[in-house]
Amino acid sequence: MAGIHPQVDPDRRPLTAGIIRRYLIGRPAACITVSGGDACVRVYGNLAHSPDTPDQAASQLLVLAGRGPHAVFTPKPGPWRGWSLERIEAALDVWAADAVEVGTRRPTRRSPLPETGGPGVRVAVPRRWVIAFDDIAAFRARLAGRDDPGFAVRATPAALYDRDGLPLAAPTAADAEALAAQVTEFGLLATPVAGSDGSRRVARSATR
Repeated sequence: MAGIHPQVDPDRRPLTAGIIRRYLIGRPAACITVSGGDACVRVYGNLAHSPDTPDQAASQLLVLAGRGPHAVFTPKPGPWRGWSLERIEAALDVWAADAVEVGTRRPTRRSPLPETGGPGVRVAVPRRWVIAFDDIAAFRARLAGRDDPGFAVRATPAALYDRDGLPLAAPTAADAEALAAQVTEFGLLATPVAGSDGSRRVARSATR
């Protein structure tokens, strides 16, 4: 499985490499070939992995057939973003165990943070996102003030799949606007959260 993700460097993307190592390589996987002009569109988002383009599909099929480059994801040897290898690996172990326990159930809410009733923003990932999972995860943890790779991994699926994204509370409307500015500068989506009086107190909602 690592061979179809040659762009994933464990030194630069240890969360992605670790998730693939645990979730896709650590259990049996089935390969399904879908043909036709709209094959990539029809399967996108419905499988654990699917190629984005016909060229990508062709190269990945060679790997799966044993005729392409072989790669192995080894753990990152040193700290990443201030997190030690031990903390990253332990967080990924917990995440993978939870993923197995959930099984085929589709959680309706993945966010590790409670809903916010005051000023704040909801952070989401554009549907066709190009930001690396690892960068999104580390950025979200920093925004939430959580120095925890486990939180980072859990918060990112909330950005990707929860209907309203990850809620981030702010003490004041000005703080919420500052949060929104950081989010949109990073390339994510920031949606204003209404205050307790029902007013929409954050003016910024854009993406780069």
